[in-house]
Amino acid sequence: MAGCKGSAMVACLVLNDAVKVAMIKWRVLNAVARKPVDVTLQIAKRAYALYEQRGRQDGRAVQDWEQAEQEIRKNQPHK
Repeated sequence: MAGCKGSAMVACLVLNDAVKVAMIKWRVLNAVARKPVDVTLQIAKRAYALYEQRGRQDGRAVQDWEQAEQEIRKNQPHK
């Protein structure tokens, strides 16, 4: 991990997780204002699955969310 050495590695991991959580919360709150909560939860779960499939590599949270949203919405019935 760039910029993280020794015992600071743990602090960097914690910080990275905190940033991811904050970003997801922001996106969820933003999405809840416009979309049903059940769809947002499905998107969040799928985005996390994409993150895990890539080996938990940082730096693609927005792309994972957008891909998950596209996949979930494609499978939703249109009103």
